[in-house]
Amino acid sequence: MESIAIVSSSDGLQLSGLIDNKLYLSIDGGKTWKQSFFPAHQWINHQWIDISSSADGSKLALADGDYMKKCGNIYMYEKAGEKLVLIFSTPKYEYLRAIILSPDGSRIVVASFNKGIYYSSGDWKIWKASGTDRFWTSIAFSSSDGKKVVAATESDGIFISNDGGKNWDLTSAPKHFWFDVASSIDGNGIRLAAACREGIYVSSDGGQNWLPTSAGEKEWSSIASSADGSVLAAAVKERHDHDNDFSRIIIYDGIYTSSDFGKTWTKAVAQKDLSWISIASSYDGSKLIALSQSGGIHVN
Repeated sequence: MESIAIVSSSDGLQLSGLIDNKLYLSIDGGKTWKQSFFPAHQWINHQWIDISSSADGSKLALADGDYMKKCGNIYMYEKAGEKLVLIFSTPKYEYLRAIILSPDGSRIVVASFNKGIYYSSGDWKIWKASGTDRFWTSIAFSSSDGKKVVAATESDGIFISNDGGKNWDLTSAPKHFWFDVASSIDGNGIRLAAACREGIYVSSDGGQNWLPTSAGEKEWSSIASSADGSVLAAAVKERHDHDNDFSRIIIYDGIYTSSDFGKTWTKAVAQKDLSWISIASSYDGSKLIALSQSGGIHVN
């Protein structure tokens, strides 16, 4: 089983997860789940890459890798009627890495694996490319209207856009391998958080300055933020090491939370033998949902 990503609506009730190349949905905050059934042909030779939700949870944007056509595809999914519509395909040999749907469901920005960034709005008929060719890893909106965007890379730093993805500026973040990035969406887009192996960094001025937090060095895999940026939650995946006899061992950790803008961190979940890969939060930060590599889901 391969887990990919999990997302939440603003109230923490509408949840969506990509597990074992299938889409699972919950409308009661994770108490019950159902699999969304697409026509069989839509699954052949496809591998889901990422997913994003509108604030009300009624719309989903999904990115996949099409290994028959050797490209990446973007879909819009409307829960009413379970309608999945292909809205864009990348040029050949260009695959996707991350996708984000604005809270109001009007704008999509998607980052390719080793090329640029694409963005569109409205009826999704016109897509434009921006950004230089980089190894993009994660992307997030920092305003409810989708005008402010933050995007992370493997080694080129973290970038911000103030015009919906058209133009990008490099921030002062260290050039680490950034696994994930999150942002407040209070309209100002000033509170950012990003996770890398060296730790979790935060910015309170829109990316002009970044500070390391006390979270420390771990195999951080995913980070989520409340709408005002005060509550952060971060997931840790498994770490491979060797014991004194040089035998291979696997070290598991857990999920950490902060309620003071990232200043201090507390281990919230430490379930044994689970490697956490994706985490999401309600807008007020009171409801968290995390997905493990084995498909296990934790809801607080």
